[in-house]
Order: sequence, then structure tokens, then C-alpha cells
Amino acid sequence: NSDDSYSTHPSRNKRLNALKIGFQKAKNQSSQKNYKTKEGIALEYFYKGLDKVNRKDKIGAIADFNKSLEFDNNNPEVYYNRGMLYAYEDDYAAISDFSNAIKLNPNEIYGTYYWNRGVSKNRINDINGAISDYDKSISLKITNDKYVNRAFVYRCRAGVKSKLKDFYGAISDITKAIELDPNDGGLYYDLAYNKFYLNDFVGACQDARKAQKLGYDASSIIKNACN
Repeated sequence: NSDDSYSTHPSRNKRLNALKIGFQKAKNQSSQKNYKTKEGIALEYFYKGLDKVNRKDKIGAIADFNKSLEFDNNNPEVYYNRGMLYAYEDDYAAISDFSNAIKLNPNEIYGTYYWNRGVSKNRINDINGAISDYDKSISLKITNDKYVNRAFVYRCRAGVKSKLKDFYGAISDITKAIELDPNDGGLYYDLAYNKFYLNDFVGACQDARKAQKLGYDASSIIKNACN
């Protein structure tokens, strides 16, 4: 599923490593003063929550994120990570948390807050809201780096456009995604799918064969477009 993935999110490790460095500095300063600030306690609960996420203790993680917010409700990462846990089961709660994260850090450089809010909006059928969030996510960081794959966001937006039967718009986004990630067979499958609905059977066949070559099962489109 290209919408989102908590444990393998491309930007997650870089962002958390930066936070951990700051947390360690704050912890050292706090121990030197022999007391804990509210912000320090909040960070301790935050990292306990992240540890529980890694151990797949979702309920425990949410409880720790809740405690973190009791001590400091100004850390966007706490809202974001709790929102990721709410996503799929309660997208309204996830949207609320992503929105709080955005309020606290509207220009988060990886665009993940907007991206994941868009995913949740798509699932509750807020199509225009989803597209708007994907647009904003893309605008914050268009180029790839080792931590962020913009192709995912273009693919998400293409999926919404396809749902709206804007097949040309979907093809445009998928083409951009392929430029960023040319070895993803799923992207060629999506391209073939949209071309098929535009009756471009030659193009659909070519893209479906490319998807198949890259290891993505496109046999259904090959069967219907390549005859």
C-alpha cells in the first residue's frame, strides 16, 4: 500500500535521530541542574512511546504519547506519531492529530504531516481535502533525498485523481513519480490502469509489461489490453 507505512516511513529515522540528539542534550542539562523540566518529562514519555511502537505495543504507545502531551502539548512530533497510530482505525482522530502537528510546524520540511492527513482524508472520502494536502506536501519538498520518496506522494495524489476519473491528471502524477522512482513496478501498473480507462490499449499494454518485468503482477491488464 503506497498510502503510508508507519514503521518504514522514509523520513522517520532522520527526524527521530535529530529529536533524540536534542533530547539527550536536554536530559544532560536537566541532570546537571538536578531537576526535570516539564518538557524533559514530556520527551521521556515520547521516547517511551516510540519504543513501544517499535515493540508493536500500540495501546501502551498511545498512553505514553497522551502522558507526554499532558506535560507539553507543543511538540508536533507527539501529535504526528499518535496520529499515525490512530490512522486506519479512527481517521477522524488521526486528522485531528495531524492538524495539531501542522499548526505547530506548518512548514515541516518533509511534508509528512500534510501527506498523512491527506491519506486519512481520502479514506473518509474528503477528496478535495486530500488533494489539497497532497499539493501542500509536494510543495514543501519536491525532490527526493535518501529519507523521502516524493514518488509516494505523487502516487497518492494520482490515486485520488483516478477516483475522480481525472485519468489524464493521474497519468501526469504517475509520470512524475516514475521520474523519481523508475524501478517501482507498481507505478507502471498504475500508469497502465489509467491508460486502459482512456482506451489507450497500446500504451496500457506496454506499461503493464514493464510492470510485470519489474516484478509487479499486471497480468489482468496484459490479458485485456495486449490482445
